[in-house]
Amino acid sequence: MDADEDRACPSGRCREGAVLLGIMKADGTLGYLSPVLPVDREFVARAEEGRAPDARFRFAEPCIRGGCGYWTGSACSLIDSLLEETTDGEDRLPRCGIRRACRWFHQRGPQACQICPLVTRTS
Repeated sequence: MDADEDRACPSGRCREGAVLLGIMKADGTLGYLSPVLPVDREFVARAEEGRAPDARFRFAEPCIRGGCGYWTGSACSLIDSLLEETTDGEDRLPRCGIRRACRWFHQRGPQACQICPLVTRTS
């Protein structure tokens, strides 16, 4: 398997096998967990008891490339469109637990990391 196939999507779903990337703060930005925490069946069940998990948390899971509507055949179009729409971002890179494997980082570098804390789950 080539390294590109091992990339992680930082806009994953709340489901068993994902990892908890961070917790959404009151100001609407992401507070990262480092290291990330594995999501198991019990976490999913508890998270679904309150408000929608995606409104409170951000998850990462393996990038499914062609199985995702944002895949162009060679890249993730979501990060490209987010960067076109967003001019604000952090000056320094957040302390992220998936950066080494992150699809967005490998595609757009630090620019993706700077807006990532502002992104709510969109996939």
